[in-house]
Amino acid sequence: MERIAIGLSDPASQKAVDWVIDRAQSRTVEVTLVAAFARIRTPSSQVTELLRTARERIGNASPRTVVHLAPVDGDPIRALVEASERADLVVVGAHARGGLASWREAPSLTVARSVRSATVIVPEGWHPTGLGTVLVGVDDDSSASALAFAAREAEQRGAQLEVVRAWTAPLPAYDPLVWIVDTEGELRLANRARLDEAVTAVRAEHPGMRVRSTLAECLANIALRDRAAHADLIVLGTHRRGPITGLVTGSTARELLKDVDIPLCIVPRERQETSRRSHAATPAAAATASTATATA
Repeated sequence: MERIAIGLSDPASQKAVDWVIDRAQSRTVEVTLVAAFARIRTPSSQVTELLRTARERIGNASPRTVVHLAPVDGDPIRALVEASERADLVVVGAHARGGLASWREAPSLTVARSVRSATVIVPEGWHPTGLGTVLVGVDDDSSASALAFAAREAEQRGAQLEVVRAWTAPLPAYDPLVWIVDTEGELRLANRARLDEAVTAVRAEHPGMRVRSTLAECLANIALRDRAAHADLIVLGTHRRGPITGLVTGSTARELLKDVDIPLCIVPRERQETSRRSHAATPAAAATASTATATA
């Protein structure tokens, strides 16, 4: 059984509910609806009604789904952080304009930065498509957690996995790799080799899965945006240097939320370590500084 926590506030968060309802059609899930009313200055009676309505929608669409209500008189971020300790996924909505979540004082990316579980951000313009592809962006610092999660997701959906690696030619002063590889063609070959390593690892871990690889010479958000029209979900990892550094100042995740209506899943590095201990997670590609960041 998959445990999901949904953050509720205004109408945008209803897309998060829609996404979980759609997910519940193909797997067994247990849902906790989290709504905080102190910081968003919403009367407790309105929060109660919001929770009740969401529970009824889920119950009507998926009667076998167990739904818990969690009205919280406190900080919505803290409430979701606490809920994420017992959840496999946290799901929030995002307004179409500006890429902000339905939590009025808490952007969806701040939620993703704060919780320990994987976070799915569902844009306001999302509608189920059934395209049958999970898209994952990989680089050399964050690939393992995102790649392992995306592969499991594709396997459970019976979907194709598309692994995307983006790169740009570096400035010599900032990239030590150019001292070894000094031509654009060789850089392309080096990045292709890293991508092939990631794909080979996935195929070894998930025999029979349909896996496609895409190498793009551009920024990561552009590469993923261009492939998003063919995907049902985009998966990104986080960097070693900290929890989603720079998300609110123009990262790949923020740019994608502005440009696409595809749900975006952000997988923290902590899941990589847990997965390695419990299931021997898929190995990630090795590092090259020339790769354009494909992470949150």
